[in-house]
Order: sequence, then structure tokens, then C-alpha cells
Amino acid sequence: MSELIVIVFDNKYEADEVMLSLLKLEKDYLIDLEDAVVLTKNLQSKVRIKPYYDLIAHESLSNDFWGKLLTDLVIEPTPEKLAKLNIQPNFAEQVEENLKPNTSAMFMLVRNSEPDKVLAELQKFKGTILHSSLPPDAEKIVAETLS
Repeated sequence: MSELIVIVFDNKYEADEVMLSLLKLEKDYLIDLEDAVVLTKNLQSKVRIKPYYDLIAHESLSNDFWGKLLTDLVIEPTPEKLAKLNIQPNFAEQVEENLKPNTSAMFMLVRNSEPDKVLAELQKFKGTILHSSLPPDAEKIVAETLS
């Protein structure tokens, strides 16, 4: 089962930089990303979603999953939609509060990873974990690395 991890960054380009680093780690078999998207918000508050995997692969899992999740979280969040996704209502508020103009976020599904090596790579970036299905002790380690 994959873990959903969401990290928000204070500038528009940092999520892309982190994604490129993670793709290099994936090439070295240190992380196995099932799917990922980067979401950016420009100075005019326009949101752009950039997929990093084939949107047609896996019977359109990527397109359906990210489209529904990001629409329900960022574009049209309602308590009913969030309840159907089994997402805490305050999570949409956290996304809205942290995704200010000229920022970015990374949403990823991780199948497997070598945490020590991934954390060593992430130390050069500054980000905030908004939601994660990681166990609390693992989430704390990642949060400390990114702060």
C-alpha cells in the first residue's frame, strides 16, 4: 500500500526541485514513487498542476486520483467532498493557508523508500508537511528534516 505525503514549500519552484531530486533517488532505487504531482500557485493566485507520471497509465489512476483529490482539496473544497475522501476537514484549510501566491506543493504516493537516504537528500530543502499517512514517528523525523 502506498503512503500519501503532501509537502508545501515557500517558493514557487522548490517543489519542482525536490521532485527532480526524488526522481534521481528513484533511479537509484532509493525511493519507489507510485505517482506524484507538483502544484504551484503564481502571484495572481492561478493554480497549475504538473503531473510527473503518465496520466493514462494504471487505468487512469493518476488522472482520476489526482484530479479528484486536488479539485476537492484546492479548487472546490466542501465538507461533503472531504468526508467522501476520508480527509479531515481542517486539512483543506491547512492547504489553503499554506498555499499562498508564489508557493508550491508536492503531492506524492510512495510505495517504498530507504528513509535515511531520502531524508539526507531532503535536508537541503525547506518544506512543511501538511498531511501524511506515515506513522507519527516517521512523520516527525521527516518534518524535522524539512524544517
